[in-house]
Amino acid sequence: MGIVIKNASLSLLNDDDSMSSLRNAASAIKRCLEESNTKSEDISLLVNIGLYNDKNLYEPSYASLIQMKSGINLNPDLNDTGSKMTFSFDLTNGSCGFLNAVNVIDSMLHENEQAIIISSNNHPSENQNESFPFSRLGSAVLLEKKNTRKGFKDFFYDSKNKSNGIKSYLDIYNSGTEGRNSVTFKIPKKYNNKLSEFTIQKIKEYIAMHDLDVSKTKLFISQPSEDFVKTVIEEIGFNEYSVLNIYKEYGDAHSSIVGLLFSKSKSSGFLKPGDTVLIVTAGSGLTVSISTYEV
Repeated sequence: MGIVIKNASLSLLNDDDSMSSLRNAASAIKRCLEESNTKSEDISLLVNIGLYNDKNLYEPSYASLIQMKSGINLNPDLNDTGSKMTFSFDLTNGSCGFLNAVNVIDSMLHENEQAIIISSNNHPSENQNESFPFSRLGSAVLLEKKNTRKGFKDFFYDSKNKSNGIKSYLDIYNSGTEGRNSVTFKIPKKYNNKLSEFTIQKIKEYIAMHDLDVSKTKLFISQPSEDFVKTVIEEIGFNEYSVLNIYKEYGDAHSSIVGLLFSKSKSSGFLKPGDTVLIVTAGSGLTVSISTYEV
């Protein structure tokens, strides 16, 4: 059995009326289902891996609000079978949440069942804020469990014991009555350097472990900065044409990066049947997660 991607879609925040992570998530899901001609009642799981929500909402689960906003199987009694239900929940692990979600989905789905991984981040005020370091976009990835050797395989996770990375928190003393609209970020000066060193080390371990030929492999990787991507591909030995570098256009997509890269590869023809993709996500922790995807 394998978890394969049926479709991946984006929703971009372009104007003041749509600056909401919730609306952006719902828009990405609707587009993903429409493009793949998939009915909402056929979605068994909806997993939200986004971190920065409108008005700092976290309870009830943001996934439940996304499910309601996108109209995913809201009344199972009205669908064709009367028995299909959609279970939605949040899974938060920063930039590395996507591969965690794939693992969970793989353990929960039966053959031919489908799931969506959704990620959408925005400043809690729902307005432009220069202090917000991540891309304001929604990415939705539609997955299906099939009897195939294609799809995701060979998962790898590692973290450093010492905490390092971007810290975000609510400064209740200074935010006052605006706490629901506030978030404070602290980014260490050498964060990207330390993250690239740790990521390179773990990629090398993974390549050796699985005897991966980088000359025949494409790379999808977190892109916290342009220098980060350049440093990793040079050190590992990837050809620049085997890497989809979208930092200049989108900035740091954070938890949405894998969905963004699969969506862009669909529209650009970057991936072809038979391709092998090394998926690497990296972020605060320091934490790295890696998997191989067979197209």
